[in-house]
Amino acid sequence: MESGAWLGILLAGMSAFFLQSWPAIAQEAPCHEDGPHYGNWSALSCGSLSNAPSISPTQIGQKYGDALIVLTNVAPTPVYSQGSEYRSVAWDCPPSTNYETNSITYTYTAGSVFWTTNSPPAPWNLPGTFTNSFTATAYIVGQSSDTNVCPNLTNTIATVSWCAITNSTNSTPGSMVLTNATINPASGAVGTSFSASAIQMTNNAVVVVTTNCACDSSFNGTSTTNPPPIVLSNWWVATVGTFSTNGTGTNTQTPFTPTDGGIGSVTFYANYTDGCDTNLQMASNSCALWVSTNSTNCVTNGGVGLANTSTNTNFCFGTQVTLSATNLVTNAVLMVTTNCPWNTNLNTSWTTNVVPTIISNWWTITGPGTSYTNYGTGLSTGSLSPLPTNGGMGTATFYVSYTTWTNTTNSLPSYCTNTNSVQVPFNVIQISNWCVATVPANQTRTTIGVGEQVNLVLVGSPPGTFTWTNVGTNSLGTNLSGSLALTTSPTNAFTAPSNASTVNVTVSYAGGSNTLTFAVLEPIGVTHSDLRGLVSGTGYFTTGQVGAGIITTPYFTPTNVSFARLYGLEVGLNATNVNGYYTNFSTNQLAHGNNGANQWFSIMPDNSWFHTNGQYSWDYAWDGGYANPGYGGGYTWIIPGQWKVGTNGTTNNFSTNASWSQTVTLATNGNGDMTVTKFGWSVTRGTNGAYITNSTGP
Repeated sequence: MESGAWLGILLAGMSAFFLQSWPAIAQEAPCHEDGPHYGNWSALSCGSLSNAPSISPTQIGQKYGDALIVLTNVAPTPVYSQGSEYRSVAWDCPPSTNYETNSITYTYTAGSVFWTTNSPPAPWNLPGTFTNSFTATAYIVGQSSDTNVCPNLTNTIATVSWCAITNSTNSTPGSMVLTNATINPASGAVGTSFSASAIQMTNNAVVVVTTNCACDSSFNGTSTTNPPPIVLSNWWVATVGTFSTNGTGTNTQTPFTPTDGGIGSVTFYANYTDGCDTNLQMASNSCALWVSTNSTNCVTNGGVGLANTSTNTNFCFGTQVTLSATNLVTNAVLMVTTNCPWNTNLNTSWTTNVVPTIISNWWTITGPGTSYTNYGTGLSTGSLSPLPTNGGMGTATFYVSYTTWTNTTNSLPSYCTNTNSVQVPFNVIQISNWCVATVPANQTRTTIGVGEQVNLVLVGSPPGTFTWTNVGTNSLGTNLSGSLALTTSPTNAFTAPSNASTVNVTVSYAGGSNTLTFAVLEPIGVTHSDLRGLVSGTGYFTTGQVGAGIITTPYFTPTNVSFARLYGLEVGLNATNVNGYYTNFSTNQLAHGNNGANQWFSIMPDNSWFHTNGQYSWDYAWDGGYANPGYGGGYTWIIPGQWKVGTNGTTNNFSTNASWSQTVTLATNGNGDMTVTKFGWSVTRGTNGAYITNSTGP
């Protein structure tokens, strides 16, 4: 029985069933309805593809290495017949069952083409690039609206072949030539402006391409093209004698002007490819270039000299220096000869007077000092800025650079070039000073110590007589001027006063004067002390005796001046802070004045103390040479310092009332250890003769 007929009978029976009259039923209790109750869908029929869609073309020609051509356009659009499905519907009150139906539809997504090499179809990914011939089958899928009842429809629509397209090429290269190179004017003199050009001619290439496709002869055929040669660059070169220049293009876009004569040429060049390949080729074409020259001989040399016009060449140190000069012009006589290589009848000679042309004036200065501007342009130095850094002899040299020229028929200007100069000597007058003391190393300082000696020289000395004076005052206005060895001389010697002051030393001469200022400093104390050694040995103390001592080299401060002409003294005072064992001594026994103080000592060049008992500078600080008393004690010397210039100078206390101290301490435990401290140094020695602690200091 056909499925459609069966369904009709079934539905007719069901209709009759629903129309039948039922007998009355006694109602014993109300019926509770939980329905409807649905059964599963079942297929009555599934659809199918109603038309015959296809894809074209079925043969595709491609070149190796190209991206694969993938077909996606299906025509006509796929059409599908509908299917149908049914399910039961049941009720509880009264108990009954009927059926409902539904349509099954199929949809196709445009462009959704699948490829396979299998049967039945299975998805296969096409290659991205064509590398070899192959065949694949295209199929489409109709999407079922209920795949649980009716599956999707898969339909094969075409078999497509991909095959290779090959080309063979036969080429006849093109060509390019440069011709008709011309120059305008055809000839001329040095300095003439020339321009040149050439014609560029090309012949196209012939390229025959034959195409063959193994699977589709519609691709087969022959094509002919005529590509022209490709010019990559054009340039030209012009040369004559020592002159050479070049440019770009087949025409001189900017005229060129030879600077030398003779017979030369202009050559045009082109780099090109012939239209068939990329190989570089060259074409060229030339034309002659004729240039005449002039030679010039200076029969009588012209020139520009210089003369000094400065009104003053002696300058006091610290004043502005200005020097000047002027140009002196003399004309030249020139013999000009023309040489024409293409027509000797044009060769000739003549003379002319030439006025020199001044190209530039400039000047330089040497000494004294180098930190000021020592060069410039023009005929005047102006005011040198900054001023010369010291006195002495100097020279300003003025220069002139010049040329003579003529400009006649068939010639370029002919030059006689030269440089002349004139020297202008000058003096910068200054007091030069250097200290007699070699320590500190700077002997040209103007900060000096009391009593220090300085040699003076008038540098850049002008003629005539001189008068030296010195004036100085301290902070209280007292005249402290020191002394000068001479009154009238270009050289002198200055001795600083014996106390701090500011001193102006002046030398006067015809037309001016110079002053040099000195700052004179006094010693203000001991800046530091260097350790030389430890006191020991015969004459001081022996093993078993109490005793200790240090040897140091003290230095007067400040150290930026020399106190080599000074004497120093430690003022001897009575001991203070006397305690323990040392209370057994008398005041006179412990007085510093009875133990080495109150003795003048000289000062070395480095401002250190000089010991009168030897060749070295040192200070002894010690005590001892007696048996251990068995208990401790100590005392201190407070030591004021004094100084004077020379052996007969006035005694001075340090301006800051500077003083220092020396302390002797005997250990309180009675073991006889003694400690001596001075100038920041401290040592301790035991009675066994060994120093218990190494010296320590500032």
